[in-house]
Amino acid sequence: MDRRSFVKLAASAPLALAAGPAISMAGASGGRRLVIVELVGGNDGLGMVPPVEAGAHAALAAMRPTLGLASGAALKLDEQVGFNPALATLMYAWDGGELAVVQGVGDTAAPQDHLRAAAFWDEGGVGGGAGQGWLARLLAGSPPAGALAQAAILGMGAAGPMEGAGDQAARLMPHALLVQEAQESDRLRSRSGTSAPLKHLIGLRDERQARANRVQEAVARSAEVKTRFPQTSVGQQLGLVARAIVAQVQVPVYKVVHRGFDTHAGQRGVHDRLLVELAEGLAALRSELLRADLWGQVMVMTISEFGRRPRENKAGGTDHGTSAPHLVLGGAIKGGLHGKQPGLDDLLGEDLRHGVELGAYLGSAASWLGLDPAVIWPRQRPLALF
Repeated sequence: MDRRSFVKLAASAPLALAAGPAISMAGASGGRRLVIVELVGGNDGLGMVPPVEAGAHAALAAMRPTLGLASGAALKLDEQVGFNPALATLMYAWDGGELAVVQGVGDTAAPQDHLRAAAFWDEGGVGGGAGQGWLARLLAGSPPAGALAQAAILGMGAAGPMEGAGDQAARLMPHALLVQEAQESDRLRSRSGTSAPLKHLIGLRDERQARANRVQEAVARSAEVKTRFPQTSVGQQLGLVARAIVAQVQVPVYKVVHRGFDTHAGQRGVHDRLLVELAEGLAALRSELLRADLWGQVMVMTISEFGRRPRENKAGGTDHGTSAPHLVLGGAIKGGLHGKQPGLDDLLGEDLRHGVELGAYLGSAASWLGLDPAVIWPRQRPLALF
């Protein structure tokens, strides 16, 4: 395919893979897909899953005079906790037993600054990863058969758990950036002359672009999804994930990024909007995959570099904290509450204590893909989420 044809094709689809064609789903993944949704900035767990029991609700209201929900406003999940009403569209999944809320996920060794905390999560929280993500390490030892790409990274986010996997972590990017790549290759080619290093660079770029072209052609030929996805960043990313899964573009892992959760000031309106966008995007993904009879093959899980403190600050926000709840969805998921919400009367300094180890949470995703979590977390048993 020449550059003119590539540019024409790129304009026909909103996003494209920047490395790696579709792969066989045989082997480690067993035909299952894992969709990781990163809540960038540190999601406020108490704002997402607040207490509804009278005593705990009153304690949180005292800590959060402007951020706390009014009594009775939360959508009750049981007698202890509920959902922020911003997550209302996920109640269909909850009522169907397809949504698990894993409470109190954390690690006592986790840092509380963004870069180090994100790296801690990416490496699986146990150290020794040497900059390589936990999924990259596990898949390197047990790759899906014939794998040329093991994961797709969307939304210009970091590779995260696939950090260090090189071209095995394919990148999805807006078609305008792929067109820019093609133009840059043309510019370099016109200047290359006899320079061997420059010719090598151009060759790498051309190879990456050729792989992207093949995958984009497969996606462009596929039928459109039937569900209307929200016109938000996370909604459009999840829409592309749905299209790839329905079209049998066989990549076992997808990573979606949802930004804006570093809510140090004016949190209430911002956080509610982010939760609405998350819930609507996930609800659309569920609807489409149910329609295609593929929902039982998919696990969706949230990650975030840390939770936030229970006490609001003077700017009407919350500061970096420790443990937080996370969401896991899928047709084969054991829905309901897992773990226990940390008590507001038993803080570790200003922070919530954790009750579910990070490795137990991430290990459940490794097990879902048919990988052995004991390779990284030999002392932590994965949660029974499916």
